[in-house]
Amino acid sequence: MFTFGRVKEVEVAVRRHGGPEKAAMVVDVVSAVHDLIENKADLSDVEAKIKTALIEGRRDVWDAAGTWLLKLQKDYPAVEYVWFELIKHPKAEVRYRVASHIIDLPAVTREKIYDLLKDDPSKRVREHAEGKWDFIQHPEKYG
Repeated sequence: MFTFGRVKEVEVAVRRHGGPEKAAMVVDVVSAVHDLIENKADLSDVEAKIKTALIEGRRDVWDAAGTWLLKLQKDYPAVEYVWFELIKHPKAEVRYRVASHIIDLPAVTREKIYDLLKDDPSKRVREHAEGKWDFIQHPEKYG
């Protein structure tokens, strides 16, 4: 998996997220990813850090965690299940966060996720997923 290296990724996270305290969850994700790359951790350790950041993090944190999950999924396709686990979360806000990443998901995953989120109990989640789906289907409208 391509990264700029642990030190650089941590520096960027701290700067981008407003200091060490605010960046802690993202730094945990970055560290877990690099531990995996260095064979010091297994995939489940990374998944746990990413799920925590996606569920508990502020907007910038869960957005970064989703981006790391997408990167991880390229090399470890089995982590796709995390998206499906999160769309079953009882909090609509977490399902909304998954919908926010629809555009960047692999096509097959995207279609499955959208098929589930378009019928979400939360109107906000449904509308967000529909908006992202429309953008994918009709990019000319947003051009």
